[in-house]
Amino acid sequence: MHQIFANAQLVIVWLGKPSVDSDLAMSFVKMIHDCFNPPVDPDEEEQNIDWIDSFGQARVGSELIRPNYSHSWVAFHRLLNRSWWSRAWVMQELLVAKRVVICCGHASASWMAFRVAIPVTRMANSEIVSCIVDGTSCLISSISELYSLPIHLIEPAFRLVARKVARSEIGTRDIQRAEGLTHWLSGTRHRACKVAHDKIYSVLGLAGGQFREAILPDYSQPIETLFAQTARIYIETSGCLDIISHSQHSKGQQNMPSWVPDWGRHERATSFAEVAVTNCHQASGTTVAAASFSSDTLMLLAKGICMGIVADRQIEVHLLPDLTKEKKQHTASGEIIDGSEDYDTVYWHFVRSAEVLLYPAMELLSPEDPLWADHLDLFLRAFQIQRRHGKIVLGDNFDRRRPHLESWAHLTEQQICPHFPRFYDHLQGLLTSRTIISTEDGRLGIAPDFTEAGDLVCVLFGCHSPVVLRKIDGLFFFVGDCWMYQMMDGEAIQMLNEGMIQEDQFTIV
Repeated sequence: MHQIFANAQLVIVWLGKPSVDSDLAMSFVKMIHDCFNPPVDPDEEEQNIDWIDSFGQARVGSELIRPNYSHSWVAFHRLLNRSWWSRAWVMQELLVAKRVVICCGHASASWMAFRVAIPVTRMANSEIVSCIVDGTSCLISSISELYSLPIHLIEPAFRLVARKVARSEIGTRDIQRAEGLTHWLSGTRHRACKVAHDKIYSVLGLAGGQFREAILPDYSQPIETLFAQTARIYIETSGCLDIISHSQHSKGQQNMPSWVPDWGRHERATSFAEVAVTNCHQASGTTVAAASFSSDTLMLLAKGICMGIVADRQIEVHLLPDLTKEKKQHTASGEIIDGSEDYDTVYWHFVRSAEVLLYPAMELLSPEDPLWADHLDLFLRAFQIQRRHGKIVLGDNFDRRRPHLESWAHLTEQQICPHFPRFYDHLQGLLTSRTIISTEDGRLGIAPDFTEAGDLVCVLFGCHSPVVLRKIDGLFFFVGDCWMYQMMDGEAIQMLNEGMIQEDQFTIV
């Protein structure tokens, strides 16, 4: 099916029949688009995207985020909440298309108009909410009623845009590592499909040819078999183990091996293997996966190195005085309901401690642009420093506890602090469903929150991030991936080559 859309000169997306404000939304998309002064020629507009810049974003903020446009913003969010944006198959159809026009009722707009409007809307969400509160106070009686509107439900649309952009950057290369196939598979987790098998089949057209040819659609086979087959073929064709980092419900999945991702469930935590790829880290160096499988694909035999035994967990509880953890349960579609199980998503909240904690580690940052720093390495460095001093003490004068840093001496407090909200938000996302661990030899790391004392921290050949394994009766249970301070850039492989440690084989069930 992907070839039909890939070979088409034009793909027309039909969002559905018009609603009372859909025409307003479609015209508003074009207004946002025009703020960026795009080229007149549509071909030039798509091929050279230098016109998408911060100046356009600033114009949107100054010209359109105003109370008199509040109804337009509400209409646009309603448009982005239509069911088309969250369907599984549309990702493949949209991503391979050469040119796209989006229609709703009799109105239409180019894909590029949505390409710029959706990210801007997401980025300016809090300002837009304030705008709507000011502009529609006569219609909306409370903030809770405001949030009953789809103002906060544009994530499927945004993810679709992000993956379309990523597809254009990756191109049609036969990529099957973390930035390729797993990127598309993780994109189907919150997407709607009537049959769970389509979590895999709907993205086959985006996968490399070797992988695509090895997976033959068969809706009669059990979904657990398909998920296991997908993981196995990925590992065999790519020489990479990153796909197992997406197995985040191992404690709660009874019908599949612990190392097989369940693509039908929500993403409980960020894949650290993918974070490592993005930040150019590779815990296993240049090695490729040395893996084999049992005939029934229930066991993964992987070679690697044991780097330590977990001695302590939940260290954050002892150091962060304002830390609270909020447990939420997600449905298959990503809807949040009250949490009750150990494998629900757990969100960290520790904003005051985060600011105090991170300042001593800011020597690692460039004063010009702190957001270039590796968030996880910085956080672990800060934790290592704070652990020597004990629990953070918060008070009215906590600002004075920050040490003087000469590299930041030329900046005022006001110039430094604006970086922290974005930094904290991103860090908060990376820490979701995680805990701080320490190994017996004192190494600090960030691991799945159901890691236990006695678990092993291992570097498997061909995996960008270390992993946590639990030994049970001579076999190993996959707990999840982890991020270990000073273990993310091939240090384990160097120690192996120097004869300091030895290679092991792990039978993971």
